[in-house]
Amino acid sequence: MSKTGQLVWQQLKQGLEISKTASKGYKIAMSIMFLLYAAYNLSVMQMVMNSIIVNHQIFVLRIIIEGILFLLICHLFVRSYLKLYIINTALSVKRGAAFVGYLILVSIIYAAATYGISEVEALSYKDIEQIQALKKSISEVLDKEGMAVLIVMNSSMTLFGWSIVYVFWQQQLARKSLKKQMHQAQIQQLTNQLSPHFLFNSFNSIRALIYEDQDKAADTVTLLSELFRTHLQAHLKPKSSLSDEWQVSQQYLAIEQIRLEERLTVSVEIDPELTMQKLPTLTLLTLIENAVKHGISPSASNGFINIVAKPINDKRWSLTITNSVNSDGNLSGDVQGTGTGLVNIAKRLTLMFGVLQQFSHQLVDHQFTVKMELPRA
Repeated sequence: MSKTGQLVWQQLKQGLEISKTASKGYKIAMSIMFLLYAAYNLSVMQMVMNSIIVNHQIFVLRIIIEGILFLLICHLFVRSYLKLYIINTALSVKRGAAFVGYLILVSIIYAAATYGISEVEALSYKDIEQIQALKKSISEVLDKEGMAVLIVMNSSMTLFGWSIVYVFWQQQLARKSLKKQMHQAQIQQLTNQLSPHFLFNSFNSIRALIYEDQDKAADTVTLLSELFRTHLQAHLKPKSSLSDEWQVSQQYLAIEQIRLEERLTVSVEIDPELTMQKLPTLTLLTLIENAVKHGISPSASNGFINIVAKPINDKRWSLTITNSVNSDGNLSGDVQGTGTGLVNIAKRLTLMFGVLQQFSHQLVDHQFTVKMELPRA
């Protein structure tokens, strides 16, 4: 086998291997391209001819075969070369020249295959006088060598145009994927920042219980171990369902209920149809932690936390957490908090939902309310 034949065979094998990685979007795009290719050739042939085609079945079959050939050339030869040597690599003059040379070689193969199809007796257009006249007029202007060069140039330009579109499309997909990965990394980083905050609060609760009731402190340690088992698994993913968020929050509230007893009252209204709606992981837990730490714990009187999740319409839903704050009117210092948890949540909601989300909080009449309006999945 010649060197050129070996190159073609090697590229064909690589193309077959890479073709297995074709995405659904790519397959749809190629199907659309096939339809556009067929429509373009049909319109060109109808413009060339002034009378009705004598054998339209052969005409349509020929266009289908040539369209499939074009897609195979692009998919097996051009796409595989682009993915191996062009995309995600530093483009240089040498690399670009090599691609142009390879594209010319593929164009020669493509042109030869197209010519071979035209010479098949069953697929010829011999019964169409207009095409025969067109072929004769072209042959009077160009010899066989000139005709071959013209066909190869036309094929090269077509394949080069396809290559530009494909590379541009891959670059857009890469940018989109990178942006998504960056968002996921940022969400994960912000989520991980909540772990020390949660651990600190939990140990403070246990420390307070040790002096009050050692049995309750022991029970709290048991609950805390169960909670952390769930917590360590939950924080590995950037987003969770509302159901999972409430499950983790219940474990935390069970710990705080042991310490605070009747000082803490919790009411929950979660619409069943919203249980699978997504939130940044640990969002609900963070808000409940803040409510306990800055609203319930500093006050000697009884306090409450109200959690309400309800649909707004078919496209949006809301999550509202309201808690009482220190009734003596001292809303500064530790009661008010630093706001780190709220800032963290606002950032993660923006990363996850963009402008589709609304996040607000306010303190009115010794009640602190956090409200989120989010798109429904």
